[in-house]
Amino acid sequence: MSSHHSIHAQPQVSGFRRQRHAVLTVAAILSCLVAADRLQAAIVYFPVSSGGSISQSGTGGPQVLLAFGDINLITGTFTIGTDNVNAPSFGLGLKPPEAPAASQFFAQTNDGVAWLLSSSTIALLSAGGTVGTGSYTSNDPNFGGDWKAGVSPGYAGLQMTSGSDTFYGWASITYVVGSPNQVTVNSFAFENQPNTPITVAAVPEPGTTLAVGACTVGLAAIMLRRRMPHTSQT
Repeated sequence: MSSHHSIHAQPQVSGFRRQRHAVLTVAAILSCLVAADRLQAAIVYFPVSSGGSISQSGTGGPQVLLAFGDINLITGTFTIGTDNVNAPSFGLGLKPPEAPAASQFFAQTNDGVAWLLSSSTIALLSAGGTVGTGSYTSNDPNFGGDWKAGVSPGYAGLQMTSGSDTFYGWASITYVVGSPNQVTVNSFAFENQPNTPITVAAVPEPGTTLAVGACTVGLAAIMLRRRMPHTSQT
């Protein structure tokens, strides 16, 4: 009798295992899709490890420029150099000390990038604020105002346009007033989804990439287990 039940139970157990594996596979696929979607709609962060500082101390000397060009939200790369003509880029400049204090520190809008303004100068933002719709300039505005007291660091809002799309970003800037006057761009970031505000000083979630990798490994493990033969217990 016991033998008879064992023979008929085996197909039911196998069917249950197949259903369970199917459910686990679907769940893993959905998890991967969710993680991948989070990775796609994310902040693109650009740390500036070197070359992001300029200083101006020479009386009567020329203005000093720092330009960031060829900003690529897909690959997360950029270049440091002179003004880029046909690429989304922005930059900073310092004039000699004899220039009016309010105009010694100024911005370069370059191509496709504008700066968030407060009145007629670049707005000084704090971490946790929001960059979104607002008043932006297509000319080269001055920092001035609160920036002249020396900021370590402060944040400026950026707006990048590409065709009909608008992307918002922030830049972390340290400005030291003294001899020499010095400005450093520490890092900057953009939201890679058009018309989506960004939180000032926000960086990509560290777990997002790990989640994509983990769910991919989990899916592979489930598929491998499905291919392994099941041995019946006696």
